[in-house]
Amino acid sequence: MTGWFPPQRRGVAMGIRQTAQPLGIALGAAVIPELAEHGFAAAMMFPAVICMLSGVACALGVLDPPRKPRATATIAELASPYRGSSVLWRIHMVSALLMIPQTVTVTFMLIWLLNEYHWSVGRRARWSLPRSYSARWAAFWSGDGLTGSGHGCGPCVRSRPPRLRP
Repeated sequence: MTGWFPPQRRGVAMGIRQTAQPLGIALGAAVIPELAEHGFAAAMMFPAVICMLSGVACALGVLDPPRKPRATATIAELASPYRGSSVLWRIHMVSALLMIPQTVTVTFMLIWLLNEYHWSVGRRARWSLPRSYSARWAAFWSGDGLTGSGHGCGPCVRSRPPRLRP
């Protein structure tokens, strides 16, 4: 996906990508428990249908970005960004480490609200959906979705990233 964007706008790509999973969690939290009232098969059909529709949409609409022919591309353009540096690997690992607690928190928070406070499925959905959507807009904005500056959010750019030990 990042190949569709010029290097200075790749924060937009990351903002869009970061939006998908938590929105899916929020949608599932709102819909699947209601469907589970009608049986396990009904609850599992919802994510199956969503995955099928997403797969069809991707097959029809997602195209590889245009690339230079191998004969005219420079060595730097052909080289894998993962070779010669561990920076991208560390970024991916930190992203995964940040995503795991977010997913666990969102998932078990809704169960906790039911067990501890006896909230209905509808009340939990009404409480969690706006928060998920606003958090996703924040991720999109911080990825340069709304600033249009080409550098992500200003504070993120001006601060120095922490040094990681090799």
